[in-house]
Amino acid sequence: MTSTITIPVTYPSLNKVLRFPWRERRKIMNDFHLVFAAAIRRTRPRPYFEGPVKIIIELTFTTNTRRDPDNYSPKWLLDSLVQAKVIQDDSSKFMAESPKVILRQGPVEQTVVRIED
Repeated sequence: MTSTITIPVTYPSLNKVLRFPWRERRKIMNDFHLVFAAAIRRTRPRPYFEGPVKIIIELTFTTNTRRDPDNYSPKWLLDSLVQAKVIQDDSSKFMAESPKVILRQGPVEQTVVRIED
């Protein structure tokens, strides 16, 4: 089974996040969790993926800036999935493989998360 969650924003790169003071970093992370939780409520994915899952993350940006996929660690996104009880845990026991991050250029900035079991 596959669930798809679309979020109307992207998350910042690690390079950008590490430049913020810790309080600002915490606020940005909390804001992302709130936006992600709202997207989950709208999408209503299957309540719980019980076994190992495969996660594919597509980040779409409106500008065609050169970006390094390694700088877009999905940590915040995975933590949000666990908090929302969509997946049991983000440890290797519950992940069939490391999440795949795909960067695209498009007309609308968004994050699309596909979860497959």
